[in-house]
Amino acid sequence: MKNPTKIFRFIYRIWLYVLLVGYGLNENIAQEFEWISDDFPNSQFLGIFEINGKYFGVVSNGASYSFDPNTIYQLSYYELEFDQPGGIKFTMNKIVSIPYPENYATIELNYIEETGLWIIAQSAVLSGGNQRYRVILCDKYFNILSEQKIDTTGYPIPFYIDSYDDKTYLLGSILGPPNELFFLQYSHSNPYYLPPIEVKQSEPRPMTAVSSMNIDERNGDMLVFYYSGIAELDTNLHQKFKLSIDEIETGYQGSVLGVNSNYFSHGLTDQGLSNFFKYAVFQKYDSLFNILTADTLGIKGHDHYPFLTKSLDYRNDEFLVGGHLDGPFAHFNFNRSIKKFYLAKYDEEMNQLWYNEYGGDRAYVLIGLKLLEDGGSFAYGFVTDTVSGLWYAYIMHVDTNGEILTSTTESTEPKPNIQIVNPGDEILRILNPDVNNTQFNLYNIQGNLLLTAELEGQETEINTNNLSVGFYPYTLIQNCNLIRCGKWFKSR
Repeated sequence: MKNPTKIFRFIYRIWLYVLLVGYGLNENIAQEFEWISDDFPNSQFLGIFEINGKYFGVVSNGASYSFDPNTIYQLSYYELEFDQPGGIKFTMNKIVSIPYPENYATIELNYIEETGLWIIAQSAVLSGGNQRYRVILCDKYFNILSEQKIDTTGYPIPFYIDSYDDKTYLLGSILGPPNELFFLQYSHSNPYYLPPIEVKQSEPRPMTAVSSMNIDERNGDMLVFYYSGIAELDTNLHQKFKLSIDEIETGYQGSVLGVNSNYFSHGLTDQGLSNFFKYAVFQKYDSLFNILTADTLGIKGHDHYPFLTKSLDYRNDEFLVGGHLDGPFAHFNFNRSIKKFYLAKYDEEMNQLWYNEYGGDRAYVLIGLKLLEDGGSFAYGFVTDTVSGLWYAYIMHVDTNGEILTSTTESTEPKPNIQIVNPGDEILRILNPDVNNTQFNLYNIQGNLLLTAELEGQETEINTNNLSVGFYPYTLIQNCNLIRCGKWFKSR
């Protein structure tokens, strides 16, 4: 008879391989109310647009700040078809894909109803670390009608496009030198012409990391949520006002809207919290930005984070907000962390109509949301294959009450706050601030167990001097249950 220990080890290695590799592949299987792209890797869902009573979605390539040979630089344009009015089931019917052989990554786009054209902001990585930015004006078939380019240092974070009266404004941030704003004003009265791009800072004080821009229809100015608070800019990037985190108790990341005589924001607050954790907060202000009422969202002991470019929408006297229940400080590798996210709906008096949580089964990163005419909602972005690290565009549809069959029956209790510091070198560091009694196992890519450690303190250091450079799968086991798996990278 063969050695039972060897047989057990063989079966365990097969199980581990399926867990660490097969899990990453199977996690992209969508349910009836969801859609995950299998068209091309490193894709993300950029937005949903209403055109002539129909809904359309645009899927683009992934990160715009570095060239990736695994990325296919293109846009794919889909029509969303619902199974029945008010139903949550839908299909994605591809209309066209547009390649960009110069490796332009699309940062943002919007459909301009008045002119029937698309305006698209893109960037491409040049040699020496510079970026080439361009804004293109396209017809309904995405043929380029006008183009403006500018080369500069610094990489883009999300840009924003909004229209008011006969103008469309494009505003974004460029991080790293020169740390300035990216701005373009397009006039609908000259529909086939784009003016030059402006790269400069706001005045009288600089602004960093813009996370939303919406036109205030009461005055035509740009209402901006950015890292340090909320401001309003005119078309010369002059600040009509600038409110800090201390003044309005929110900032970091979020969205702001002007509705009737009030302002509303969905952002982050660290009031009363420690260890860098933050609550998401939905706030209502009067016309002078005095806080009238606020509602915090999330779970104590978690870090929270709004959807990346649009976490607040308004329609038919209702607001929709959305955010992640595990933010960057809860999970060091935010893109690859298995996490939950939430949607909540409010009326104009700040009464919460419903709050629902979703996910817990994939590495979700939600970019934005959309409130529909029938009261239903979309959330969209991408999911990350936790093994390969590739992005796949994702979209989810819920009904007017936010109801779907939940993606998972996982408890909403906080997950253990354990961080595998990634990447590492001769020392593998594990942060365990809550001192969760957990077992850490590290494997080679063939599934062989290399080492085991019991996490009993707030920080554990493991000598990995004998390991070569590369990726190493790991698991975290608590009370005989697998609570997380991932990969640690040794850089030298």
